[in-house]
Amino acid sequence: MCKKKMNTKIIFVILMLFAVVGCENDIDLKADDTTGLLCVNGYLIAGADNNYVTVALTGKDSPKGVTNAKVVVSVNGSVVETIDGIKRDDMYLAGDNWDYNFYQISASFNPGDYVQVDVYYDNQHAYGGGTVPQPIKEG
Repeated sequence: MCKKKMNTKIIFVILMLFAVVGCENDIDLKADDTTGLLCVNGYLIAGADNNYVTVALTGKDSPKGVTNAKVVVSVNGSVVETIDGIKRDDMYLAGDNWDYNFYQISASFNPGDYVQVDVYYDNQHAYGGGTVPQPIKEG
């Protein structure tokens, strides 16, 4: 009985050593390599009159909004809307501040459509896309 308890303790100690040793290797994050990368984030809802895409460049402390990007929206492989920068009249008022990186999309799409958004800025290209899901059935 004593041997069984001793073996269990030894196995536990060995496992703990592996866990501690496994956590000692640091991975260096090269944040300088990610500064200035083009990012796109979409707020797209099927059937909505207006949808929004934000465009920004990554930064060390915070992203920087981009107002003069080219945003191309495609639905099922066909371009349905192209936005060349944001005009002052189209800027989104967030509280007391103008948010300069909201691109308003007026194109509509339906469940089952494949929507892709391509953004071009300063020799960079960012994109994202996916199939619009079916609405959730109530009940």
